[in-house]
Amino acid sequence: DCAGQVALLLRRVFRDGTAEQQQAVLKALSGVELYNATVKDIQHSDPSDLLHPFSLQYTVQEDSFMPPAENNKQITFYVGNPAEMRALLNTKPPEKPFPVSNRDASRTIDLAIDPDSFVITSRMPVHLHTKFGSYDSTSSYANGHLRIERALKLEPVSVDPADWQSFLEFLKGIEADEEQGFALERHIPGAHVPQSAPSR
Repeated sequence: DCAGQVALLLRRVFRDGTAEQQQAVLKALSGVELYNATVKDIQHSDPSDLLHPFSLQYTVQEDSFMPPAENNKQITFYVGNPAEMRALLNTKPPEKPFPVSNRDASRTIDLAIDPDSFVITSRMPVHLHTKFGSYDSTSSYANGHLRIERALKLEPVSVDPADWQSFLEFLKGIEADEEQGFALERHIPGAHVPQSAPSR
């Protein structure tokens, strides 16, 4: 399920976009590791229904995602636009109040993992709340499903030069959590299976 600006983009693409545009957006949402994957079995709710969150389900297939010689892989998911985040982080310290546009996005991801083939662990939750906005990230793993919930909100404020460093620390905290990703490991019979970190 998606809400906020992410949902607006998806609604527009699935209402007016071509099949190629829809594929490109779904690959981008799936993370850089799966950008060359094949997207199929796409199911979504009515993009014109603004009374409910936009629901989207699809399958990605990447035969070369983890070659036989590899036993582990990092996978990442973003709630916002990584390019916009990096642009803000690379902005020079302002000499006058810096206007920040409103951003409000959330994603809930249910990733099916074959427990006979792979092991993946959830992570400790992250909750960042500042006067500039908020970021919440939780995950849990059970019965072969990794569930990830993330929400990002940037307030439409002007950041004073004196607060610029605090604003950057907030953005860096978001970037660090998203870039850390999740460790997907090939299941080796008889090997120790790590326990999932509890979500709060």
